[in-house]
Amino acid sequence: MRRSLMTVMLLLSIGALAPAVPAVESQLIPEPLYVYQDIPDGYDFPAPSHRLLAAIYANDRQAIREHAWNLWAGLTAPSLSVVNGQRLPIFETWYSADELFEDAAAGKDPLRGPRDFARFFELPSQHLIGRPPDTMLAANFMSFVSYNQAGARHLWENGLFRRATLVDLNNRFNATNQPIEARTIPPFPNDAVAIKVVYGLIKRPDSPQSDNGLTALPIWRPTYPPPADSPPIYLTWLDCVAVDPAGRYPAGSLQPVNCNGTAEAPRVRPSPVVRLNDFYSFQLTTPDQVQQARKFMREPSVGQPEERFVTNAGQVPEIGDFVVLLAMHVTTKEIDDWTWQTFWWSPNPDSSPFGDNRTAKVRGPFRNFEMCTAYDMVLPREPDGGPAICFNPHLEADLGVIVPVTPTGEPMPRDLMNGIKTNCMACHVRAGYPSFDRNDPTAANFGPVRNEGYVPPNDPIFARIVRTDFLWSVAIRSQP
Repeated sequence: MRRSLMTVMLLLSIGALAPAVPAVESQLIPEPLYVYQDIPDGYDFPAPSHRLLAAIYANDRQAIREHAWNLWAGLTAPSLSVVNGQRLPIFETWYSADELFEDAAAGKDPLRGPRDFARFFELPSQHLIGRPPDTMLAANFMSFVSYNQAGARHLWENGLFRRATLVDLNNRFNATNQPIEARTIPPFPNDAVAIKVVYGLIKRPDSPQSDNGLTALPIWRPTYPPPADSPPIYLTWLDCVAVDPAGRYPAGSLQPVNCNGTAEAPRVRPSPVVRLNDFYSFQLTTPDQVQQARKFMREPSVGQPEERFVTNAGQVPEIGDFVVLLAMHVTTKEIDDWTWQTFWWSPNPDSSPFGDNRTAKVRGPFRNFEMCTAYDMVLPREPDGGPAICFNPHLEADLGVIVPVTPTGEPMPRDLMNGIKTNCMACHVRAGYPSFDRNDPTAANFGPVRNEGYVPPNDPIFARIVRTDFLWSVAIRSQP
């Protein structure tokens, strides 16, 4: 049922005055509503750039982390929208990349008219970096990219969803010999936000694919030893939790589950039980949802032998299964080079350093996340003097250098642990068009990510491309 604009405006005004609903609750409201909402007031967004820059250069870790946690609290605060009887967090009301690129290129205006709620899943672009286009890594998680309205409007009004816009800019820069630092799209406004979300599958308790009603979920530990022959992708993680959707087992009790084994060669480990309500989750309820989940969660790997990883105990999505939020990249244009913070679910979310400084504004299952920040390509320096490291284990642990490469004229040796040495900003600073073109040595196709410290805007690597203001989604998703 669609509501009039006046009704929606009234609901929004009431919602602004009403106390926040705890994010852990699923409000059963008879009449569905789906309407865009931004980060509300009271979550320190957008923060003044001078204050954030002062914190960066003063190495004020607490101020930076508190700001990042407040952004997380605002993104995950309960919205007014209710779909399938479930109240959505604010980030699920934002504009998907499918709306902003594919739909816009098809002539639809994503910022006007009714929107239908849908989760658009895709394999994370991190898994495409440095790989031939016909290879794909097996994955049992899904991700999608979304923008808030300020970011969406900038894309739409500047035609950045069209590849022709980027081609025309690049041709113009080449024809007029523009200075390298000027070879860029119009910068996004300071209240723009982009996110990338990762989900994982939890089997319904009566499925024969479960472990007596439990699902093993691999958990990242910084102390893991490096795998012998592959990057430390989640398929190599040694520890799991046992997710109990039906509440059959005592929380915290150790139960045997197949932790990163297969049906043919199980790896049974006693793992602590956690409840489904320890996660933000939704249920697969239609054949279309199941089909989409199967495509993106069970895509077979082809190509190099190192990329043929085993899948998770032979599980395939079915109606009644659950999908849980595992991780999220969050970037805001509050400073010129954007702020970068990344979050991942943890059974020990208060452990230091990744659980430090979480604010009281973070509510419900969203408190069960750890986080790191990359507000600078260099600072704060690591104990060995190297540039700052911040990575998401669900997204970057896979970025190891399997075979030596020479992506930009400099050899990059084999380094299976390269991904856990990365920095969000140092990767995204290279975003540009054309990209991932193996036939064009001037493209923003830099192979495996390298954490090399500060990359200035007049670096020669940008001499023949148009920089896309740190956003790979603009470079990759623009439509012909």
